[in-house]
Amino acid sequence: MIYHVILLVKGGEWMYNYKQLGKARKELNMSIADVVLAFYEHGKRITGQTVLNHEAGISKPDADILALYALIYDKPVSYFFDLKRHNACHVLKGANKNKTAKIECGDLSS
Repeated sequence: MIYHVILLVKGGEWMYNYKQLGKARKELNMSIADVVLAFYEHGKRITGQTVLNHEAGISKPDADILALYALIYDKPVSYFFDLKRHNACHVLKGANKNKTAKIECGDLSS
């Protein structure tokens, strides 16, 4: 099952904390192959190199991929955002019948 995410950003590009991806995976003692398999089981193909690139901050996952990481790692999407330094993000609406979730990010000062 794939969840599509609409990421609404106020005041700039959304920022995620890539270090949290590896941390969450390691907390669950998952290998890169385990993550690739979990994505596949949710209907999404992703390579091990892509997972490594996301964990190293070389590339940024799309919002729907980030939502799947959250689902696989059993973390809220906000876990992957640096809320203190960049944007505050929260889910506006849970997954509906169209499997769409909305996440809003805004400046902490607003």
